[in-house]
Amino acid sequence: MLGMSACLELNPEYVDRSATEGASDDAADESASNGEDESSGGEACVPDDLEPNDDYGDASDTVELGNNLSGTIDSDADVDWFKGPADTGDGGELLVRTSGPTLRACIYIACNETEEPATIEKCTGVLDTDDFGNPGCCGPRLASIEYTCAVGTLVIYHARVDNPAASECTPYDVELGVL
Repeated sequence: MLGMSACLELNPEYVDRSATEGASDDAADESASNGEDESSGGEACVPDDLEPNDDYGDASDTVELGNNLSGTIDSDADVDWFKGPADTGDGGELLVRTSGPTLRACIYIACNETEEPATIEKCTGVLDTDDFGNPGCCGPRLASIEYTCAVGTLVIYHARVDNPAASECTPYDVELGVL
């Protein structure tokens, strides 16, 4: 992964909030020691502006690549989905990068105007498939995928952010980009 960082086009507006997570963890520990939680009047996890985007069909629509978004994972069962056009011709390389040390990032490719699935040339994490059999890649905090589709095909990406280790509210930032 060290060699890959040299070719990433980093978005200067990307904010990695993982450095401030310790402060929220301390506040959560203090709240727990005081017996406060959501049911007893403690601070509740506030849904982000993109909800509902908890499943593939409810993905936040038409998120252009190159954007940064903020979201919240409120439990280990919460998943946030994003989708949009991947206007990269017949192939390209896309990434999804999140803040937070325990978040998992996934990106999937759909070649919408053909029966043929995308061909995955490279994956920085673990190969995966989405709910509709489209190929993708998942990794801790970062996943990138190099793919090809038939020439002239409309390409749609879906990105997923989750936190299998979440036991409390986890705010995050996500960057969706082209390499």
